[in-house]
Amino acid sequence: SGYVGGTDNKNKGGSNTNITDNIFSMVSADFEYERSRFQLRGVVAHGTNSDAESLNDAYAASLAKDKKIPAGKEIFGWYLEAGYNVMPESCKTGKFEDSALIPFVRYEQYDTQYKVPTGVAANGSKDRTEVTVGISWLLTSDFVVKADAQFASNEQTGSDTDTLYNLGLGWVFH
Repeated sequence: SGYVGGTDNKNKGGSNTNITDNIFSMVSADFEYERSRFQLRGVVAHGTNSDAESLNDAYAASLAKDKKIPAGKEIFGWYLEAGYNVMPESCKTGKFEDSALIPFVRYEQYDTQYKVPTGVAANGSKDRTEVTVGISWLLTSDFVVKADAQFASNEQTGSDTDTLYNLGLGWVFH
């Protein structure tokens, strides 16, 4: 998949002048593989700011005031996730015929300052690694309940910086 678009936020009520001609573009690829009860999926993504220098210059005052980190010239990231369906076949009857109970683990790395503009020092807090462990319960092929814990670290601290706990629902409309 891909995306290309401007970053001047005119569509969000900003001024009607071009603060910067920066164009953000991103491409990504993903895959899914299933064999019997085993599942494997992954994603890789790469994005670029065509003129990160002028983007950072245009918002320099705001970046400094809010202590924000400048935009990178390139971003890059990927993840790999593995899961295994542990739902006993004896439980897959009636309305739960298509159900599945899938513990999973995901490893991901992403860096929003993979490459930085001239004169900008890369900030290691934006080079992140996350390990997520969780479980997905597909009640039907169209409805899932997920719970997971994410353990995040970054190059700046070199240790776990955040632990997040998530609970989510997902469904497909036909």
